[in-house]
Amino acid sequence: MASDHTQSIQQYLGVRISLLPNKRRIIITFPRTFVADKYLEKIENTTANRRIRLEPEKLSDDSRSVSLRLPSTVTEIEASSTYGGFFMRFSNEKDARMWQDDLLLWKFAVSSTTSLYVVRNIHEVGLYRKLGVPSPHPPPPDEEPRHVEAATPGHAEFSARQGRY
Repeated sequence: MASDHTQSIQQYLGVRISLLPNKRRIIITFPRTFVADKYLEKIENTTANRRIRLEPEKLSDDSRSVSLRLPSTVTEIEASSTYGGFFMRFSNEKDARMWQDDLLLWKFAVSSTTSLYVVRNIHEVGLYRKLGVPSPHPPPPDEEPRHVEAATPGHAEFSARQGRY
């Protein structure tokens, strides 16, 4: 029953955001490989990537996942029940603005210019439209979402239960 619940959440969100804390990388897993390819292509050509060197790459063990280096100006990543997941705080407003503008999945927290949260409903930010791909249907059985963290030591998925990083 838990896997059915996870599946429905996965379909609602459309993407899964997770973290490799020891490597200071964030992982974005999409429901389909071609969406991850489009996202990677878009990120490689952003101002944020050129200025704060995100080092975007696909994960070798999951073609639906894109990994990005967290800039040194990210000073805190915190689980948040208020924002339904997590938010991260930047020490630099300019880097926070680039992250929000270029990476498409984040919005500024209320009354903040340096704290961003992950948008839970990706249709709200028009992600698929911005990538030029059709909105996905549930993945077919051979592309069923899997949990990368089970195969990757030191991998943590954000949830409100986990507290601060």
